[in-house]
Amino acid sequence: MSNSTITQQSSVCYHCGDKLPAVKLSYDEKDFCCVGCQSVYQILSENNMCNYYAYNDTPGQRIKDDGHFEYLDEPTIITQLINYKDKDNSIVTFYVPAIHCSSCIWLLEHLYKINPAIFSSRIDFLKKEVTISYKHEKVSLSEVVEVMNQIGYEPLISLQDVVKEKGNSVNKQLIWKIAIAGFCMGNVMLFSFPEYFGLSALEKEFQYLFAWLNLAFCIPVTFYCARDYFTSAIASLKQKYVNLDTPLALIIAVLFVRTAISTIFNDGPGFGDTLTGLVFLLLMGKWVKQRTYHHISFDRDYRSYFPIAITTLKDNREKPAAISEIAVGDRLLIRNGELVPADAILMKGDAWLDMSFVTGEAEPQQKVLGEIIYAGGRQMGEAIELEVVKPASQSYLTGLWNKEFYKTDFKKKNFNDSIAKYFSIGVFAVAFTATGYWLWQNDSAKAWSAFTAVVIVACPCVLALSTPFTLSAILSVFDKKGFYVKNTDAVEQLADLDTVVFDKTGTLTSTHNSEIRFEGSLTPRDKLLVASLLYNSSHPLSRQVLKVLNPSKIYAIAKYNEVVGKGIMGIVNGRMVYAGSRRGLPFEVESKENGGVHIMIDDTYKG
Repeated sequence: MSNSTITQQSSVCYHCGDKLPAVKLSYDEKDFCCVGCQSVYQILSENNMCNYYAYNDTPGQRIKDDGHFEYLDEPTIITQLINYKDKDNSIVTFYVPAIHCSSCIWLLEHLYKINPAIFSSRIDFLKKEVTISYKHEKVSLSEVVEVMNQIGYEPLISLQDVVKEKGNSVNKQLIWKIAIAGFCMGNVMLFSFPEYFGLSALEKEFQYLFAWLNLAFCIPVTFYCARDYFTSAIASLKQKYVNLDTPLALIIAVLFVRTAISTIFNDGPGFGDTLTGLVFLLLMGKWVKQRTYHHISFDRDYRSYFPIAITTLKDNREKPAAISEIAVGDRLLIRNGELVPADAILMKGDAWLDMSFVTGEAEPQQKVLGEIIYAGGRQMGEAIELEVVKPASQSYLTGLWNKEFYKTDFKKKNFNDSIAKYFSIGVFAVAFTATGYWLWQNDSAKAWSAFTAVVIVACPCVLALSTPFTLSAILSVFDKKGFYVKNTDAVEQLADLDTVVFDKTGTLTSTHNSEIRFEGSLTPRDKLLVASLLYNSSHPLSRQVLKVLNPSKIYAIAKYNEVVGKGIMGIVNGRMVYAGSRRGLPFEVESKENGGVHIMIDDTYKG
């Protein structure tokens, strides 16, 4: 740190790209906005990893305060997180939101230079995931996360990471169905070649055999691969409406029946190739939609917002415990900035909770002893003790997330389902008209052929195949614009919107564009005193106010003290300065604002 100085030049931070304040830090002839960014550069420089800055300008992220990672030393939590473990090595996968460019990939793939015990790291850029292989005898899981945190890439470890029902990108059963349908389609096409090119006298001897083999391949395709279409059609008819799966199920059934009759009575080749090819292409459309939606989806489960572990109190001793192990009656210790994972009663401490995750309002709410605190609240003050009354899976937040309006509403139809009813009526009208005409002509063979021909030719496979590809393309466009929807049906419902109501303004507001206003009176000298105090804090509000004040110089500070959740104080240029919440003031003041940053110099309240 000997070559670290304070300078007065103005530019952007070499590490994160933020605009530099008038007073900044310099190290190795590089300018930094805070100690955190300078520390990351020092770590990279000491390990000969400054190529990180060669791929992109200012690729770094401003690092947060040091987190509590001791819970990652718990064997039960380690077992739930890791993907593989043997006698020497372990493999774990983390979601890292900060991954955004090629420099991120380069740095995370060179973690072995910082700690040789981490011998491999692979990045999935689309999913923002890093898979790390390390020697657990030389480095612990908590130390691996600590290394990532030190360079500004703290992984987001949530309860959803240990819930195995999160599922893979694509339903494995769908893959099996595609494989079986493709296998059967290929063989049916092979056995149908003689029909395509004309039958010789020798080939006609095998015609009957090939027809039975084709029917055999059609059975698993119809009753296994296409089963979902029949299930969906029956469910829609029970709800007294017709979706697109209804005519598709009918056509698949007609194709199979016609093929079976033709094979049994040996009166034609049947439609086995059409049946297997149609089902295969329909399933491929489903697969494309699932793959696209998985890669651009965000976590939609309430568990993704909960921490993986929490501190419990047993016999006045602190012990990390997995969220899934929390039971009614357990005592929890919630520190400043931590999320309440389950409905609980406040037993000890001064609770000021940010409920913006639940209500959208960021204004802290005070709770008194004995009052219930709902899951999803974030403590903004001193450490508090809670007693659990409902586990996480039964809490208020879970019920809020899984409300009935998130589920499918059969009254809301997409474009395909809205026209399926009229399409089906039209197809049946034409089919029965043609059948009736030939029956009236006393030609039952042509009547049967006319019915099946109309149903087969009028197959809505164009809609069924085009819809997944179209929605996948739309979702990709939305993703590039940073716009996310809950499911693909919502994309079509956007066309019917005429009004957009933004309710949760607290979560929509960007701090980068927020305006700082001060109610009170500060002289230029007072502003320097306040700026000198705020310069020593890493709190987001302190950084925001300091950026607005933009002091020309910084005074030395003595007896600096930061009270978590209340504020900071210290002696600046011989005067006592306080900046923080209203409840941290030593006396009551008349102010309309409960939130914000309140300023006191010596014994005088400034505003």
